[in-house]
Amino acid sequence: SRTTCTCCSSPTTKLTRPLPRWRCGWATFRTQQSCPVLRTFAVREHMLFLGTDKYPAEEEYKSFLAKHGGRSNAFTSTENTTYYFDVLQQHFDGAFDRFSQFFLHPLFTPSAVDRELNAVQSENQKNLQNDGWREFQLLKNLARPDHAFHKFGSGNIHTLRDIPQSKGIDTHARVKEFYQTFYGAAAFKLAILSRHSLDEMQTHVEETFGQLPKYPPSLPSFVNPPHGEHAFPPEHVGVRVKIVPVKNNKKVKFLFPLPSHRHLTTKKPTSYVSHLVGHEGEGSILHKLKEEGLATGLSAGPSRVNTAFELFSITTNLTDRGMANPDAVAGVVFAYLALLRSEQPK
Repeated sequence: SRTTCTCCSSPTTKLTRPLPRWRCGWATFRTQQSCPVLRTFAVREHMLFLGTDKYPAEEEYKSFLAKHGGRSNAFTSTENTTYYFDVLQQHFDGAFDRFSQFFLHPLFTPSAVDRELNAVQSENQKNLQNDGWREFQLLKNLARPDHAFHKFGSGNIHTLRDIPQSKGIDTHARVKEFYQTFYGAAAFKLAILSRHSLDEMQTHVEETFGQLPKYPPSLPSFVNPPHGEHAFPPEHVGVRVKIVPVKNNKKVKFLFPLPSHRHLTTKKPTSYVSHLVGHEGEGSILHKLKEEGLATGLSAGPSRVNTAFELFSITTNLTDRGMANPDAVAGVVFAYLALLRSEQPK
């Protein structure tokens, strides 16, 4: 239930960079039925940057970094939210103090929450004509309805304001409730690169992030039903889905649901398979597809990796001939996979 921190002291670095990661993003997985994508909004990274008790001015943090050669950003994935900044070494103390206050005493003012609602709406509107987001949402729709991956993860005004209001739910209060429930030491990991000595960095961390409350007592797990590794029902496995793209994309993608391999960090079995499938030399999938005039490129590797499951993806960029003959493309791909199963790599 205590904060985990890794410090790296480098006498030659010009910039210092803290990078905390919270196991509380859960943009897709950690949702509530009463407010379907509140979790996405509640942990929207940039909300923390909009003022704290110690530094109430909303632009204080960005202004400080801009004046001292720094920058910052944040992103939320399926299960984690990551924040980071870098700044010139001599201004580490001031930047780190401002940064730490986001996780200790953020304001979450109603006006800031309202502005972020509009920002989420704008992002969602932009994503509606983005082929990657459209494909992602279709994939989620193919998942089991009772699985966390099935849920709408990005949010819009309807799901974050209109639906909650119709049910008497105060979005601002729920945002604060989520933060107070999950933004604790047990869900937190921190890494710091600096010229400071390890003892100095430890002191900085203890004086700031050491104040984090010791909750949540345990992190949620998604590896058991209904959040098990089998995200997709049998009727949605081994099927062909045709997508009409916004842009003139010509590709075919093969997705294979797998148990999560995240814990196999020293073995990386999917990286090994990715190397074989993605090989472009003679005897490879791409070599054969090019020879037949079916494709111009190929990529392969794990995607949508989380603690519950992952997908192994093989994407081929097609020629006009390939678009007209997708079965021929599939035949080459599956013939190569059959070869991998029947023979040891040489």
